[in-house]
Amino acid sequence: MEDIVAAVRDAKTALRLGLTPLADAALRRADANGWTILMLVGHTLAADEAAHRVARSLALGRVPEAGAIAYDVPGDANATKDELLRGIRASEERLAEASVLAGGGPTFAHRDLGPLSARGWIMFIGVHDAMHLHQAAAIIRGR
Repeated sequence: MEDIVAAVRDAKTALRLGLTPLADAALRRADANGWTILMLVGHTLAADEAAHRVARSLALGRVPEAGAIAYDVPGDANATKDELLRGIRASEERLAEASVLAGGGPTFAHRDLGPLSARGWIMFIGVHDAMHLHQAAAIIRGR
């Protein structure tokens, strides 16, 4: 679990370092689907929070109810950089608590990845962050 938490922490650092220097115009630039960087980062933070809730439930032996995580929902287009940076800090605090989660136990199905344990849901956060970090970089590059 230590390695997973470290990898997710690195993804959070990359989000923070990528977001910090961007001017407002860059944050509001959209991709072909209409998602801005503000929306992407907000989306990753909402998914992070939901995935942590799922992981904590599973670690306690409780399977969450259907709908515990929302998919394909953009973050607030009117969020500010400061709000998102605070959200990243909050996600890092949640992550610090995740290092004690057990790897076994019940699973809860992710829409695309199938059944995941508590450990799998934490790993999902890092993969999800990285995917959207690459998407945000493509927006900045104008692709």
